[in-house]
Amino acid sequence: MSDYGIEDSESEEPDEVVEGDTDPDEESTPIVSYDVSSFGSDPEVEGIVSRLRRGSIKIPEFQRDYVWRLPEASRFIESLLLGLPVPGIFLAVEPNTGKQLVIDGQQRLKTLLFFYDGYFDPKPNEQRRRVFSLSKVQPAYEGKTYKTLDEESRNKLDTAIIHATTVKQSSPPEDDTSLYHIFERLNCGGRKLYDQEMRIAVYHGSLIDELKNINTYINWRNIFGKPSKRLKDQELILRFFALFENRASYSRPMSEFLNKYALKNQNAPQNKLEYLANIFSDCLDVLATIYLTNHRLATI
Repeated sequence: MSDYGIEDSESEEPDEVVEGDTDPDEESTPIVSYDVSSFGSDPEVEGIVSRLRRGSIKIPEFQRDYVWRLPEASRFIESLLLGLPVPGIFLAVEPNTGKQLVIDGQQRLKTLLFFYDGYFDPKPNEQRRRVFSLSKVQPAYEGKTYKTLDEESRNKLDTAIIHATTVKQSSPPEDDTSLYHIFERLNCGGRKLYDQEMRIAVYHGSLIDELKNINTYINWRNIFGKPSKRLKDQELILRFFALFENRASYSRPMSEFLNKYALKNQNAPQNKLEYLANIFSDCLDVLATIYLTNHRLATI
């Protein structure tokens, strides 16, 4: 229950069920035809790690936590050292930056980065970090770190190949939302990703940052309740922004309307976002005042 007597939308439901999602009559996929090209490449491991460090290959922040245990991660590294084939990765080109977004393969890529950096699954502000020493592998590699591998083994790992498939939308130029739909389809297995989770990955920028910021506003938290694990609260704020600016041009489905707004305003100027956030917070303040006034009158 929120402070204003509104039942929390997720308090009684499992994580996958969120009340108030897209209306049933809005769930149909819009009829849009895309021209999407794809190409394969075979980058070397050392090059992949270098690009991860530079940020030219990016792992979406919402993607599931790193779940591999040390033996699983070690066997992946061992496979590369032995010259065995490993599953490929799937990337998509961001329209505005040209950087590559990881759609499938983040466990493998994080494992590589951890091994090269020397620490297994390090956490921010962690005082003690676990050294990434290979475990439960062949005796020649048991207990080895990247630095303690012999030169021949390091060179073999550096030059090992991981196949990458990269996709990029060519048209339509006015509706560059195919990346969202590609992400949705490739991540249909396992835990279902909700619309706003995918938007954070695909359209991350100043708009997404502002949604996160205003989502902490005290009167919004009092009205909505506890933060949504599936980002429903942030999606509602996005709806407010989009309908406030573009309600005259709204067309179903709502999800696609929000996708187009998020794409167009992905890196909106800060003064515009502050203006929208101020309007949103002012509305919340009015609602809070009305509620408190009515609550006082009811207790008299």
